[in-house]
Amino acid sequence: MTMVIIVILTALLTALLAFNWHSDVSRFELTRLAVHKPEFKQRLKFLGIFPGLKILVDIVILVLAIAVTAVAFDAMGFVGTLIAFGAILLAFLLSRALRHTAYELVEKNLVWLNKYFAWTEVLGKVALLGDTPRISSRHELIHLIEQADFMDEPDKALLAGAARFPEAKLTDIMTHRSEIIFLQQNDTLGPKTIDELHQTGHKVFPVVDSDIDNIVGVLRFDDVTLLSLGQRKLKEVMSIAPPQLGRHESLETALGVMRRQLTNYLSVTDDKGRTVGMVTLGDVVDVLFGKAK
Repeated sequence: MTMVIIVILTALLTALLAFNWHSDVSRFELTRLAVHKPEFKQRLKFLGIFPGLKILVDIVILVLAIAVTAVAFDAMGFVGTLIAFGAILLAFLLSRALRHTAYELVEKNLVWLNKYFAWTEVLGKVALLGDTPRISSRHELIHLIEQADFMDEPDKALLAGAARFPEAKLTDIMTHRSEIIFLQQNDTLGPKTIDELHQTGHKVFPVVDSDIDNIVGVLRFDDVTLLSLGQRKLKEVMSIAPPQLGRHESLETALGVMRRQLTNYLSVTDDKGRTVGMVTLGDVVDVLFGKAK
């Protein structure tokens, strides 16, 4: 009978030692994801009770270990103590092999655990075993930067801009096709037209052959002064056509192309090669320094 009790207690000890769960993302990220995804709401709730539940499990483990030792010693003396030690060691080793299974069982029963063990959150407040401090997403990093009290706003904008930069796309900052003011390559510019260009506030104007999908060059507003000296044709003073990049490319890629090709401009195209926008070096730098609109 004694051995049966020891076996049962050892099995319970194994199951509790195998108890295992951890969140792949931080509390901040879970809170953000839980807004739109119900499954993350359960994980967020369990994250709150897990420290207390872990304390409860540890207490029960300690009680079971003492019980195994006491039962074995009472029945077999010193030999029983050795058997109890062996049983506890076996439970520990078996639990290590069962940890992944235990994790999956916890994940599948989060709703049930949240319902019946919510009260263990009180235990977690006694000795908090919550998240190991870490940043698990760019969103969290940017949030922390924006909440920092020891930095002024320009520093926050610079760091937040650098954090956003790798994920930003050309479509996020480009001047859209409908807003592009372009010129025909055979156009001539008189004082009235030059004044109209000045009033647009733009510094760069694509020069096209027929339509915006056929950009053949770029006219900078500074080049307009050359036209007033008698060089009336745009194609005589315009810069070469800007490189083209697909609309889904990153700003990091765009910056690399500009650096290699020594240009300050890019045209953004869709999958069919049609122009959907324009990007300047200034647009890219504004994102990097947190000044993008």
